[in-house]
Amino acid sequence: MRSFSKVSPNVWQSQRFNALPDDSRLLYFYLLTSPHANSAGAYRLPSGYVCTDLRWQSDRYMQALNQLIDADLIAHDEAESIVIIKRWFQHNPPMNEKHFRGVVRILSNLPQVACVQETTESIHETWYAKGTEGKRPGTSSAIEPRHHLLNTNFMNGRG
Repeated sequence: MRSFSKVSPNVWQSQRFNALPDDSRLLYFYLLTSPHANSAGAYRLPSGYVCTDLRWQSDRYMQALNQLIDADLIAHDEAESIVIIKRWFQHNPPMNEKHFRGVVRILSNLPQVACVQETTESIHETWYAKGTEGKRPGTSSAIEPRHHLLNTNFMNGRG
C-alpha cells in the first residue's frame, strides 16, 4: 500500500468534477486515494471493496461510478473489476526510468482489456513525449531506450 497519493488542487477548478453530485465527488477522491490504488492509476477494485470501505449499498456505488464514467474522469471494466483514473499521467508522470518500468509492470499484470491498453498507450506517450524521448522528465540526462517495454508480447505478459 502506498503511503501517500498526489491529488492536484486543480481538481477544484475542473468543470467535470464540480458538475458532479457529492457522492460522485467522494467516490472520485476515494478512487484517487484508496488503499487499493497504485502508481499506475489503474487497478482491480471489486465493487464489494468500495461498498465496504465507503459503507454504501451497491446501487449508490453504481450510480456514482456511472456518473464518473459519464464525466470522463474514470474508465471501468465491470467484468474484470478494473478502475482507471483518466489523465492520471498528466498529474503523476513517471519520475525516472525505474518508476516508468514499475508502472509498465503494473499495467502488464492487469487483464488486457481496452481501458488498460489505452492506459498503457498513455504512459508510453507521456514517457516518450515529443522532445523528451529518451530523457528523464525534468532532466537533460539521456536514458537508453527500453524497446522491450514497448513490445506487445511484454505488455501481454508473454515477453
